[in-house]
Amino acid sequence: MLALTIIAGTAGCAKRDTQVRYPTPPYHPWRITAIDPTNHRGTYLANGFMGMRIGREGFGCHKGEPQTCLLVGAYGDEQLVQAPRWSYAAFSTGRAWFPSDPSALPAPPPMPQEAFSRPVNQEDTGPRLDNYRQVLDMLSGTVITHYRWTERRRALTFDVTAFASRAGFRNLCVLQWRITPSYTGQLACVLPLGGSPLNGYATTSASQNGDLQLVSAVPSHGRQLAVAALTQIDGSWSPAAPPRRPVRGEALYAVTVRVTKGQPVTITRWVMASIQGAAGLYPMPATSLLAALRAARQRGFEAALRDHAAAMRTLWNSDIVIDGSPRDQQAVRASLFYLLQSMAPAGPQSPLGGDSVAPMGLSSQAWGGHIFWDADMWMLPVADLLHPDLATGIVAYRFGTLKAARENAAREGMAGASYPTESAGTGRELAPDKFPKERHNTGDVAFAQWRHYLATGDRSFLANRAFPILSATADYWVSRVTYNAARDRYEVHDVVPPDETAGEVNNDVYTNAVARENLRAAIAAARILDRPANPKWRAVADRIYIPFDPALHRYVEHDGFSPGRRKLKQADAQLLIFPLRVPMSAKVAANTLDYYASITSPHGPAMTSSIQAVAACKLGRRQQAYSFFRNCYEPFARPYFSYFSEKPTTDNCCFLTGCAGVVTAVLYGFAGLDFGEHGLTAHPLLPPSWSGLQIRGIHNRGRLYDLTVKADGTFTLKERAEGPAINRAGGPPAARQNGRLQ
Repeated sequence: MLALTIIAGTAGCAKRDTQVRYPTPPYHPWRITAIDPTNHRGTYLANGFMGMRIGREGFGCHKGEPQTCLLVGAYGDEQLVQAPRWSYAAFSTGRAWFPSDPSALPAPPPMPQEAFSRPVNQEDTGPRLDNYRQVLDMLSGTVITHYRWTERRRALTFDVTAFASRAGFRNLCVLQWRITPSYTGQLACVLPLGGSPLNGYATTSASQNGDLQLVSAVPSHGRQLAVAALTQIDGSWSPAAPPRRPVRGEALYAVTVRVTKGQPVTITRWVMASIQGAAGLYPMPATSLLAALRAARQRGFEAALRDHAAAMRTLWNSDIVIDGSPRDQQAVRASLFYLLQSMAPAGPQSPLGGDSVAPMGLSSQAWGGHIFWDADMWMLPVADLLHPDLATGIVAYRFGTLKAARENAAREGMAGASYPTESAGTGRELAPDKFPKERHNTGDVAFAQWRHYLATGDRSFLANRAFPILSATADYWVSRVTYNAARDRYEVHDVVPPDETAGEVNNDVYTNAVARENLRAAIAAARILDRPANPKWRAVADRIYIPFDPALHRYVEHDGFSPGRRKLKQADAQLLIFPLRVPMSAKVAANTLDYYASITSPHGPAMTSSIQAVAACKLGRRQQAYSFFRNCYEPFARPYFSYFSEKPTTDNCCFLTGCAGVVTAVLYGFAGLDFGEHGLTAHPLLPPSWSGLQIRGIHNRGRLYDLTVKADGTFTLKERAEGPAINRAGGPPAARQNGRLQ
């Protein structure tokens, strides 16, 4: 029998026995513990390529409902399709199924006892869960679950381990159930692969020893998808009789295991997937997938978990350490953990060059799994500082869809390239109704490409990938603007701003400002590369209208702006302070921040408070910045695992854009990190309740740095290896010198 192992906040491995010991909740820096199976929203695990929702049961089921499995870039008809379901399972003592309502499952296989089926309902005197503990270990990237399920005097004690491996090519998921019965007899097990609501998946091989493989073509751009699953059982077992009520489209692996009271039986499910040309692709044909999976199984569960844990520890070489607030520490680390789950480097074989990150990553099919500006303007800034290798998928996706962006512009009657509000496998516009008019997305894409160059200093990327985007999008703005001769300025008419509740407006301040940044970046890139620049780029950049109220000393959201009783959906004018970094006086920044913060809806998406936190830090407002920061996550985190919801009033999880905002508030706000053509700088400003802050493993232009900030404001920004340290005294932010390293 395989012994389970767990990495629990240290570099070593510890044996896990039946009586699992768990940390005391709620604010351990690496582990989050759930102790109540009823007040529970679940979590998810992924590795940038494969993702699976994990429910209270510890695998692909939550309160009896099967959970989704997703693969990056698996778009069918421009919608992210659910992968064949590999993480679900059901077990029967012969008297009831656990964990699902039997109406959705086959009846228990014939047993000596009379078959009896009923739903699991914790409110009645029948089936129940007790002795419940579930731990998300962020350091090792595992979910470990322990509980006892009892039904009509028969009980099963479960210890379940789940992980999506970050080792190798990141196309392996493993689930292991260690089940200890309170009786001697038989245990029925059903592990499906596929199933409703899926269509188009065909079983190409299925054997009685648990080897299953499904292959399908993803229709939107012909990428072949393959999934293989192996099941390993350590006890005496035999194939079960065919289920009496099979689920349509389900490839079922059903067995009956002979069990002995008090003696655990271990069932391990091994899964691999492959998508032709996807990021993280294991370079093999679908016919070789089972062979590779058998090789992984031959190495064993402990070896797979050990390799995965080592890869996770490598990821955590870039980390944020907060002293003085365990609550904030856990929230920031959980946000970074979820963000990393769905990020992968660019795949050299991908038709698009890379796969970007949807707002929900690999946790949900919300919004069809489409790509928004969330990836470019919210997630990329975090990756650029901490994991530039994972950032490459985001920027490569935009280069891979440049042709589609040119076609979008042509359909608008414009020159250059126009990036869509929503896109998927082809890069064409998929947004409904008025939302294709959110033309700020074109500037967002260009701005992100330029920032990625500034972060990496990669001239090859600038020349071959970024500049084609920068020049094409700059040409778009030259054709998109309207010249106002009476006022000698260029304007942008008929757009939907980030504050979408405003509708269609003229001269949205953020759209115009990001267009200007797009034009200026194209000019700067042409200078660096010694390439010709369209003279119209500068003419438009110098005269594009940025709405501003000189009497009130603040930026105006758009022409005719008058919110009245309407609350703003999310940040718009405030985005000029960050991430655009538009130069402005402290008075203008303060007035812009304070006014729009006062009229922004508290029920909007988690895309505003992080911007406000960074802006308050730039103004030296410690307490206000900290209040905004707490509002970044407190209304959105769902029990138990800080599972991030899009809005305070919903449970739309896991919203990675909000997770990125939490981390951004620390990196660019309290740490005060920033970078440009001259390298990395820091202007830290700690909240009153923090006694220290460390940012470990900051990447900039091929160098690696660590930032240490003390409560008195002094800080050290040090290059690793032989790099020198720069120490600067604290003081008012405006007077503090940069801790710059070049």
